[in-house]
Amino acid sequence: MRSLRFNNPAMQSQLALGLEQLALGSLVKSDGWVICEDSQWSEVNAIAHAVRNGCFKWYFSWFKDAELAEQFKSYLKANGLRFELEEHRDADDYRLVFLLPWEDREKHKCAGQPPSTDTCSFCGKKWFEVEHFTTSASAAICGECVSDIHQAMRTE
Repeated sequence: MRSLRFNNPAMQSQLALGLEQLALGSLVKSDGWVICEDSQWSEVNAIAHAVRNGCFKWYFSWFKDAELAEQFKSYLKANGLRFELEEHRDADDYRLVFLLPWEDREKHKCAGQPPSTDTCSFCGKKWFEVEHFTTSASAAICGECVSDIHQAMRTE
């Protein structure tokens, strides 16, 4: 099972509406969490990407440690930097995910974010060559590679 929830009510509402339009509205629970089977994740994530795309050209940064997440959130607020928050749960894993604008990327480095990689670990494209880009402590993946992986998993 996978789940996600936007902390921004307008974004959460857009996600719920998008799921309803695909007859997946029952995945939205009363507390706002969207809970789905792994087999439904690509559809749910595609709708979530459409909602994210309405904000700004973005990348993710996430924390499993609540204290570090709060420190990063405080840094963003204190410096007037834009961000949106998502929560993700997969089995026993919980992450607070920051949706951050690429144009502020250099300002995020002051807080130790994002990790130093700016090249997709799979295809080698730079962050500015693609629409979406996600980083972790030691790797990065572009939206095109994520789409390719989803497509390959659907055809297997």
